[in-house]
Amino acid sequence: MRLRSLELNNFRAFPDGGPAISLDHDAVLLYGRNGVGKTTLFDAIELALTGTIRRLHHALDSPVLMNVRRDSAPASVRLVANGSIAARAGHADISLQRLLN
Repeated sequence: MRLRSLELNNFRAFPDGGPAISLDHDAVLLYGRNGVGKTTLFDAIELALTGTIRRLHHALDSPVLMNVRRDSAPASVRLVANGSIAARAGHADISLQRLLN
């Protein structure tokens, strides 16, 4: 499977979405100072592929996945990948309403 793109909206360190992050390269290098969202990208990929984040399994039922500046707005993760079959997309939509029910 090859990851093609990742879109985040209001997910943890990424408040307003923005353009999709291209992952369609032979190597992708992530660098930056602490707290800018490097681990969030890996969390988003894991959530879109598996429906959970193993290191945060205890917190998946809390608003920790939403950006703190907009914690009442829903969050979403969309990942596009392909492999031996046609392109597929995985996604997760997180909202405070869903977490409270």
